[in-house]
Amino acid sequence: SLESLRGVLLPILRWEHRRGRDPRILVLGAGDSPLPEELFDVGFRDVVSVDFSESVMTEMAARNVQLRPSLVWKTEDATQLSSQPNDSFHAAVDIGLLDTLEATASSKGNSAGDAAGGGAALLQQAHRVLRPGGTLISVSTQPPEFRQALIDEQPFRGSWNTSTVRIPRPRQLDHRVTE
Repeated sequence: SLESLRGVLLPILRWEHRRGRDPRILVLGAGDSPLPEELFDVGFRDVVSVDFSESVMTEMAARNVQLRPSLVWKTEDATQLSSQPNDSFHAAVDIGLLDTLEATASSKGNSAGDAAGGGAALLQQAHRVLRPGGTLISVSTQPPEFRQALIDEQPFRGSWNTSTVRIPRPRQLDHRVTE
């Protein structure tokens, strides 16, 4: 949700606002995440969400057609993004999709840096659709060192300036443990 990312995500997006732009935001692998809706609710109107699940994208579009009419929900594989033009977004947000793609590649015996792997394809597509100076915000539960090598190499060495921000994650024990 936006609440846990507010301190990192909003300053980046508001920076574009201060430059006189309504930032165009791409949410990769959105599923039924409330993040696109929450971004709209805090003032960002140009949000495109992509996910491979047609039923989820249809449901999200129907849920938001009246309250948030400018949100766009597209059925699309985030590793291909064929309907998204080059240099068209100020920011792209990945909440765990890179982790999922890399775990899937690993379970199939592919290496993390394999160009055919989902994580590499996701980063290549994100780089392609981001405008020069655009920002990829990738949220992971993994330590940065597990993904930094992949980010450093995709789509080509030196294509990203990266920084790591640690976001504390509250841990709640199952009530059965504390009773």
